[in-house]
Amino acid sequence: NGFVRPDSEPVRRAVTAPLLGFIGTFEYAPNAGGVRWFVDHCWPLIRARIPGARLRLIGRGSDGPEGPKGDGIEALGWVADPTVEIATWPAMVVPVRTGAGTRIKIAEGFSRKCPIVSTPLGSHGYDVAHGRELSLADSPEAFAAACIAAIRQPDEAAAMAERAWRKYLEHWTWEAIQPRIQAAAQAGLGR
Repeated sequence: NGFVRPDSEPVRRAVTAPLLGFIGTFEYAPNAGGVRWFVDHCWPLIRARIPGARLRLIGRGSDGPEGPKGDGIEALGWVADPTVEIATWPAMVVPVRTGAGTRIKIAEGFSRKCPIVSTPLGSHGYDVAHGRELSLADSPEAFAAACIAAIRQPDEAAAMAERAWRKYLEHWTWEAIQPRIQAAAQAGLGR
């Protein structure tokens, strides 16, 4: 996957409310199932430690009858330009537990300097490591702890997001992958 290089460096907006966010269509079963797992198993652990925490959901179907409901959960539905919304999240959650392919939401978060908490499967296809570009966790307890850390330790989360931003620019923009695509095409034509 290749992505557009942002015209300018993203600017994060500090908010007083502890927010977590998710972006993705709820019409895709792995997204809906992952968020359901997060809401059922991780969200209660987070809310027990941070009672004022809010979960903001962006994506087609998030605000529909099948979208998750609960204390502190706000479904926004489809948002044409999520830039301002994502800029306020201390962390984006990627609780994907099934499915295949690369997760564009990872590149979305990286391109916006948004700290990410993901399952290992949620970051599949990206050369990333836990604690370097994002937080990886698979159990409800570890996932919730990583979300709480992102909210309570914003400087550490921002440092990971900064490393992810730099790696995004070096590896996943169209400009970065163009030489690799051209070399692959030339090699194929040469055969």
